Amino acid sequence: ATVRRALARLEPVGARVGGLDTTLEEPIWAANQWTALDPALGANDVFHFAGPSREDMIAARAVRQRVWTLFRAITDRCDFIVTPTVLEIAPTHAVWAREGVSPDFSGIFVAMTAVANFLGWPAISVPAGFVDGMPVALQIIGRPDSEPGLFRVAQAFLDAQPFSREEDT
Repeated sequence: ATVRRALARLEPVGARVGGLDTTLEEPIWAANQWTALDPALGANDVFHFAGPSREDMIAARAVRQRVWTLFRAITDRCDFIVTPTVLEIAPTHAVWAREGVSPDFSGIFVAMTAVANFLGWPAISVPAGFVDGMPVALQIIGRPDSEPGLFRVAQAFLDAQPFSREEDT
């Protein structure tokens, strides 16, 4: 809700903001297979396995192609896709420590940004407000080679937003 309210602040500067009724395919499994091949990450160290099988990579590539095709269809109708940067409000360090969560756990907190990374599409995250004292942000995703427009939209959003530490509820 905080991200939706923040995004509505772009309408007075000429942006047309709308919603989608499209459900995106869950790409996390496929993205993990893809990432496991990155030699810079060291699949054995990060994923604790030698890497995906040929069959898994074929399946991951098919998922990536379906998600890419869907994003391309969406951006054929609009210039950018805007999502919350994360799916949940981040817990404080104290909450994570109390619940025994490892400080390097990312889980659900990278789900939205992982999609753009998986596709290789440009994206930028900008602050959108606070919920329960914790910051929330929105992510703007553009089609390949849309970086100049992506930066203009991000700057317009920041200029249009009366950003303060006051909490949104």
